[in-house]
Amino acid sequence: MHYRNGREAKEGDFVIGKFGWPEAVRAGMIHSLNPGATSCNGMVTYPIPGQTTMASVTVGDLVHAEDAFNAFRAPAAAQPELSIVNTEGNVCQSPETTDAPLSNAA
Repeated sequence: MHYRNGREAKEGDFVIGKFGWPEAVRAGMIHSLNPGATSCNGMVTYPIPGQTTMASVTVGDLVHAEDAFNAFRAPAAAQPELSIVNTEGNVCQSPETTDAPLSNAA
């Protein structure tokens, strides 16, 4: 079984994903895996105020916490260029890729 990015899943891994009730982006730890299933194939334990609880998850929908952390540490050059299309259909580039200052003026 593997996470969304292809990394092998193991019990005890710290993960980030959307799970629990109510469903929200959470961090937790893989408690158990069920390799024979294609969905709902893992249990994640995660903290909520005053207790720790568990949720059934599909491992392929999760990201290993270390991989998520490293994605934020990537050099700026490795980050994709930001472009925003405004309501008139014009492309506004990120400040790093244009000489014109960005403005909040309407």
